[in-house]
Amino acid sequence: MIGQFKFCSIAMDESTDINDTAQLVLFIRGVDENIEITEELACMRSLKGTTKGCDIFREFQEGLLTLKVPITNICNITTDGAPNMTGKKIWISWIPGTMLFFYIASRCSV
Repeated sequence: MIGQFKFCSIAMDESTDINDTAQLVLFIRGVDENIEITEELACMRSLKGTTKGCDIFREFQEGLLTLKVPITNICNITTDGAPNMTGKKIWISWIPGTMLFFYIASRCSV
C-alpha cells in the first residue's frame, strides 16, 4: 500500500533502544489515487556505527527503497531538528520540492 502513495509525508526520529543500538524510525502518511489517506509506522532501521547526518540519510534512503517510495513523492519531512537528523549541510534540502518541519517534543513530569 505504501508504494502506491501519490504523495506522502514522513516523520522520523532517531533513538537508542534498550540494547544501546541506535534506531531510525520512519512514520509515513500518504494519499493514494482514490484520495484515501493512510498513516502507519513504515519502518525501523538500525544505525550501525555513528549517527551522523550522512548515516541517517543513508538509512533513510534504504528505507524508502525497501518501501518502494519514490523520493519525488515526498512532500514534507518532519524531524526534531537535531543536527544529526538534518546533517551539517541539511541533507533534507537536497530533496527537490520537499518542505522541512521541526517539531518540539517536551516531557512533562506529573
